[in-house]
Amino acid sequence: MARQTMHYNLTTKALPALSVVDHVIQDTSTKRWITPGVVVDTGDFRDYFIKTAARRVFRQNRRFLLQRFAVMPKGSKPMVGMPQIAPPTPPTARRNRRLPPQEAVEKSTRMRTSPQ
Repeated sequence: MARQTMHYNLTTKALPALSVVDHVIQDTSTKRWITPGVVVDTGDFRDYFIKTAARRVFRQNRRFLLQRFAVMPKGSKPMVGMPQIAPPTPPTARRNRRLPPQEAVEKSTRMRTSPQ
């Protein structure tokens, strides 16, 4: 048993523990991080109880959860002492930009045979 544990632990990585009211995104075996939720309870080992926006409660293992940091809603003011972040700059217009002229490509002089 100790040998199996040693081989298993060679490729594992330690994930930080989640606390109650942490925002998470869960992967329900689809390999997509699309279902947001909130941790409402912790289990005995590495399992957590997640409540979704639809008020459903799921029990998930830690490796299927990704911690998500809540984004401040538009119009809310940052807390005192928090660094100010500049708004993103709009992308440059690429519509009228011309590409440099390409050099002429020479065709091969190899003899070609038709398929038979």
